[in-house]
Order: sequence, then C-alpha cells, then structure tokens
Amino acid sequence: MAKDDDIHIAITSERKQRWQEFVEEDENIDSLTELVRHGVEGHIERAQAGGSGDGGVEVDWEPVLQPLQELQQGMEQAVDGIDEINERVSETSEIAELADTIYPLLPEASSPSELDDARKELPDDATHKDKAMATGDARHFAELWDRDLGTVMQAQTFASNENPEVQINDTGETMEAYIYTPEPNPESEPEQGENR
Repeated sequence: MAKDDDIHIAITSERKQRWQEFVEEDENIDSLTELVRHGVEGHIERAQAGGSGDGGVEVDWEPVLQPLQELQQGMEQAVDGIDEINERVSETSEIAELADTIYPLLPEASSPSELDDARKELPDDATHKDKAMATGDARHFAELWDRDLGTVMQAQTFASNENPEVQINDTGETMEAYIYTPEPNPESEPEQGENR
C-alpha cells in the first residue's frame, strides 16, 4: 500500500477558524483535510474545463453586451442629433441677429420700381452701405459685411417673416428687401389752406 504524502500549508488562525466552522456545518465534508482536497480538486477541474480556475463562473456576456452596444449606438445617434439641432439653432440665431441688423437699414418704398429708381439715382462712387440702404439689395449687404449672399438672403426672408411690413422682391439674381409704405392717396390729402 502506497503511503500518502503530507503537505503542510500555513494559514492565519482566522482563516483556519472559518474553514473549521464550514466543516462543522457542511454534512458532505468531514475534516479540514477533506475540505482542502475538495477545494484543490475543484479548482483543477474548473481550470481544465476552460474555466478561470479561481472559482469564478463562466458567463456568456453576448446577450448583455449586444443590447448595451445597441444602446450605445442609439445614444451616439442622439448626441449627433443634439449636435445638429444645436448647429441649426446657432445658424438660426445668426440669421436672426443679421435680420435685426438689416431691418433698420432697409429703404422705404411702395413698390420694387421705387428701388429701381433709387438704384438709378445712386452716384457711381456710392458705397455698399449707400447702395444697400437705397435698394435693399442683398448683394450690397453681403459686400458691406463680407457675408455669404445666401446667408444675407435668409436674413432678409427672416426679417420679412418677422415684420409684415418688410416686402421681398426676388429678382432671380438677388433679393431686395424694403419696408412697404403705401403711396399717399392724393384725394385724401387736404388742399393747402383746407381744414379737415
């Protein structure tokens, strides 16, 4: 008969006490030696079976990871959407500010033909500001402020939407904006010296 080898291990008294209490409570283990054998053999079996060997349980994370990845993608899309909204709000704010700047500079006219007349009366050396204020032409506002023509036209449209008295004349090449003021009705004007 083969003789068993003895293995001595050093453990703290607290650990020995905990192991001893476990042996007393567990009906399947009769001694500390059997508990150690059982623990070592279990560790070896788990390691050989592809487990961690540390008493851990092998977990299939795929059912958990896939929904988390989908959630992450959804959150990334939401962040992209929020960024797009913020960009649009910023653009709208820029257009609104430009419209507020343009509005007080718009000419008063009763029709686009008055803008044509004003254009004809401008001197050759008129500045972009003079041209913009006389004609409401988006090109001159764009040159005046070194802005994109499309942005200026959006601002003029915004000003028209916000202020019903602002009229737009789309010439095909540019956009003219003006503050509509009706022509005075000669019949309603009092004659000189006439009292109303």
